[in-house]
Amino acid sequence: MADVHLETTVPAAPDRVFELLTTSDGIQSFWTDQAKVPSEVGSVAEFGFGPEWAMRLNMRVEKMEPGKQVSWRCLGEFPEWADTEIVWDLAPSDEGGTTVRFHHTGWESAEGSLPSASFTWAMILAQLAKNLGSGESQPMMVSTDMSHGG
Repeated sequence: MADVHLETTVPAAPDRVFELLTTSDGIQSFWTDQAKVPSEVGSVAEFGFGPEWAMRLNMRVEKMEPGKQVSWRCLGEFPEWADTEIVWDLAPSDEGGTTVRFHHTGWESAEGSLPSASFTWAMILAQLAKNLGSGESQPMMVSTDMSHGG
């Protein structure tokens, strides 16, 4: 088994970070502009990538503890991600803001797509911090129609 563990501090209160992780608008503000994120434990969040949701990633919402933790279980559209868990732990930072401890656990192997996923998650966390610092909403992954030069 292999895991991804990342940590960063973002310039916003834990409740604000929690809101971004648990709403469609929130996810669209820093990760992908194609997201349907329900607010109930047990429901399925949908994340799209590429023109018109060409690639889709579904995750069951496992836990939502306001201001403290969000947890998702990957349902298998990306085969190497099947049954892995993504956890966002949030805690007030000593410097102000929120310490975000990110975990993507349960990978079968450190080979394959894990290195790329680790790098991408680090960029997503950096985008979250950047957007919270600037007050701007800018998803890291924007769908475009490549047939039109997008």
